[in-house]
Amino acid sequence: MAAIAWAAGTIAALVAIELSLRSVGLGNPLLYVADPQIGYLLAPNQTLRRFGKRIQINSFSMRSPEIAAIRPPGTLRILLLGDSIANGGTWTDQA
Repeated sequence: MAAIAWAAGTIAALVAIELSLRSVGLGNPLLYVADPQIGYLLAPNQTLRRFGKRIQINSFSMRSPEIAAIRPPGTLRILLLGDSIANGGTWTDQA
């Protein structure tokens, strides 16, 4: 009986840990795809929450809301080149 109680307690603890980690966003990581030129890039069309922060990846694999392929007249676009620091990482909210 002690072994059954120990096993049930262990399973309950593991389930509690799993649910706690998922609640902070560890169960839903950003997905990446292989790229022959740059190695890997963010998979397109993702919106998720990680560590309580909202992250949105558009169809061009950029951390941005969806944009038109051709710039509408009167719209200013700024290109920012960089690594994960420019991307903001998972600790920075989309806003």
